[in-house]
Amino acid sequence: MNEKTTRDEHCRLIVITGCVRDFILFSLLLLMFVGPVSAAEVAGTVTRVQLQSTAFNNGLSRVLIKNAKVYVKDRINTGAKARLEIRFHDGSVITLGGNTNVSIAEFHHGEGDEGTHATLKLVGGAFHAAVESLLDVRRKTDFKIQTPLGMIGVRGTRF
Repeated sequence: MNEKTTRDEHCRLIVITGCVRDFILFSLLLLMFVGPVSAAEVAGTVTRVQLQSTAFNNGLSRVLIKNAKVYVKDRINTGAKARLEIRFHDGSVITLGGNTNVSIAEFHHGEGDEGTHATLKLVGGAFHAAVESLLDVRRKTDFKIQTPLGMIGVRGTRF
């Protein structure tokens, strides 16, 4: 009976050791895949989403939902009839149409008179941008859209 008790305790120890090992491996894998994205600079937040949109960063993809963070260096793709609205930290808002592929190459919102520096790379698709900080003449604002070919239409201004 004493030998059986020792063997049962040994088996429980092996099971517990295996569980601890599995937990450590899982934690390390989680840190490898989630760490790079969470370490990136947050540029804004998804405020509205219709159908599926996906963000890619550091070789990982994530489905964008309302209140999801959008990071500098994210490449965002919208589905065929999808719509996605992102509010940046400076108050600017972009709305992406269906089949749009855009990257947030740079986004820095400074304090005081420093202003905002943003560069978006549009590979394809359509978007609408309402750039709030351009209205404040006291702040230096650089808002750039890089595209291989583009057409622009100004639909009005708000003062």
